Amino acid sequence: MRSLRKFCGGLLALFFLGAGGLAKAQLTATTWNPAGNPTQPSDYIWTTPGNWSGGIVPAHGYKAYFNAGAGPCVVSNTVGGCQLSIGDGGPGGVLIITNGGSLSAGDNTAGNNDNYAWTAIGYSSTGEMDIESGGAVTFNYHLWIGLNPGAIGTFNMNGGTASVAGVFGLGFSGGTGIVHINGGVLSLSQWAANAIQGSGSMLDIGGGSVVIAGNQVASVNGFIASGKITAYGGTGTVACIYNGTANSTTITGTKSSSASGNPYLSIQLTTPNLTLSWPTSSIYYGLQATTNLVSPVVWRSLTNTAVTTNGTNEVTLPLSQTTFFSLNHGVDATTMYGKLLMGYQGWFACPNDGSAPNQWWHWFHNQTPTAANVNTDFLPDTSESTSNELFNTPMTHSDGSPVQLDSSAVAATVLRHFRWMQENQLDGVFLQRFLSDLSSPQFFSFRNQVTANVRAGAEAYGRVFAIMYDVSGQPTNTLVSNITNDWRYLVNTMHVTNSTRYLWHQGKPVVAIWGFGFNDGGHLASPQQAQTVIDWFQSPGRHRYGRGADVLAHTTK
Repeated sequence: MRSLRKFCGGLLALFFLGAGGLAKAQLTATTWNPAGNPTQPSDYIWTTPGNWSGGIVPAHGYKAYFNAGAGPCVVSNTVGGCQLSIGDGGPGGVLIITNGGSLSAGDNTAGNNDNYAWTAIGYSSTGEMDIESGGAVTFNYHLWIGLNPGAIGTFNMNGGTASVAGVFGLGFSGGTGIVHINGGVLSLSQWAANAIQGSGSMLDIGGGSVVIAGNQVASVNGFIASGKITAYGGTGTVACIYNGTANSTTITGTKSSSASGNPYLSIQLTTPNLTLSWPTSSIYYGLQATTNLVSPVVWRSLTNTAVTTNGTNEVTLPLSQTTFFSLNHGVDATTMYGKLLMGYQGWFACPNDGSAPNQWWHWFHNQTPTAANVNTDFLPDTSESTSNELFNTPMTHSDGSPVQLDSSAVAATVLRHFRWMQENQLDGVFLQRFLSDLSSPQFFSFRNQVTANVRAGAEAYGRVFAIMYDVSGQPTNTLVSNITNDWRYLVNTMHVTNSTRYLWHQGKPVVAIWGFGFNDGGHLASPQQAQTVIDWFQSPGRHRYGRGADVLAHTTK
């Protein structure tokens, strides 16, 4: 009976508490949306009224939503006191607490912690919070990272401090929560046995630490054993130690002596610029940016030179409109050493693909799209292609559907090839450029279009590319002039060697030449002509009127 009375009393107290909460005024909603105020150029700073719907900077009594897929929000001084929900009904973007910034997250002034004081990073969609060195965040109640199904929340600490007064939960209700502690200290007042749930949820410890109230060694070790708590991206070792005097458990990570670890990108506001930095590594990493985190995301490599000092790469950029940054596992474009490069012919075209030839080029003999005239051994894998990339042929599959082919003139198709290269750790390509094509205005245009696509693919996915001239079938009386004039065009008009992804070696851009020594079509270049071309490329003045090119001359099949 005593137990029953206690149970009923608990229910009664809970009922009155809930009723009391319902009697309170609801929080006023405001949404981070700089683009919603076109009359005021955005500075992406939290305290600028024009960056919020209604022009009101959220404080006590407000719930701040991040769901418009807007640009990053930068906290550079003391703000908050409001409830915070990132990725609540739409992509939440990135909230950055930079050096000198202090955020109080969670509003309990309404008298009901459950309803108003929790914070979500990835409530029902994507969302991210980054804390930089010198930044601080106080979570006044629960912190949910990747809460509901479909949500992906990311919490990065590159320094500074963060404290959570309530429950700390990753993937608690079906989402995915990802935490990187690369620096600084995360302090947790509570730790639950089910703190890390959901497929893909994980807590990774780098240069920082996590301090939890009480003795949580057994629970933490269980998450370590299941791979939910890792160190340095899984390459390091996690340590969990209980301090009886302080009655706290500290989690740290140790870098493996055989692994370089994964560098993490740090961003700081240095008005009116952003300073991005990451540690140097034996593995080359490139800085990339995109204006949209909604699929499909296309990243572009930044051409700004990184200044390296004291083991850190640093790039300073103007604070621009709706830009997201990340590091890619880019291939080092400064050397030929250690490279596995593919030949990329890029010679497939289709009718209605937007290219100048507008024909079934290289797919079919005599441009006749029948099975008897197919020029390839296999049909391409188009399972990932969109309808805009595919072109119907008169041929059909066994189920009656048309056989569809793709084109090298379509940028999306070429970019996918480079994504495949990145996913399979292939370094890049020699883009073949056929001299015999360049005399035709149509095919000269096509070749330039493919070159632009290859450049975009290499820059988007951190691969490298270099030009490979194919001199087969080229009349000997025009061979030297055609190849040298075209290289001038590529360098001075298309600026291919300005790309951060163009391959260099020993300080010179790489050019490959294929076909010397073959009597192809009765056109056999002499050894003297081959030497003339090589000498021309290697002499000063062939790149930006400065240094020569590094030439690879292919003379055998």
